[in-house]
Amino acid sequence: MLEDRPGNVVVLSGNNRKKAEYITRSVNAGLNVLADKPMIILQKTFLNLSRLSYSGREGISLTI
Repeated sequence: MLEDRPGNVVVLSGNNRKKAEYITRSVNAGLNVLADKPMIILQKTFLNLSRLSYSGREGISLTI
């Protein structure tokens, strides 16, 4: 999915088990992300997503 790049937005919803990983990979691939509430259980996962949302990547939007 990340290699094909048919657009510039990825929408993530559903299973929360790998959602934080998918959000991170998508933003790092330069895609805008719209995700429903990821179930954050581990503090480390929350901190990683928090840093990612304020990373200042030019033109990239992360909306949860």
